[in-house]
Amino acid sequence: MKCINAYLKFAWINPEPQGVWQYRQSIGVIQQLVNQRMYPLTIEGLEEAMRLLPK
Repeated sequence: MKCINAYLKFAWINPEPQGVWQYRQSIGVIQQLVNQRMYPLTIEGLEEAMRLLPK
């Protein structure tokens, strides 16, 4: 995936509820492609993603 090579710091924000991620094959594929840097579109998920980005 080009974004991984082009950007060292990134986070994938997923609007699907985190409880259904394990049942969606496409979400699993994307999680692998983005090295597990997927976060839910919630306040907590956004806060966690923002903590990751400055590192």
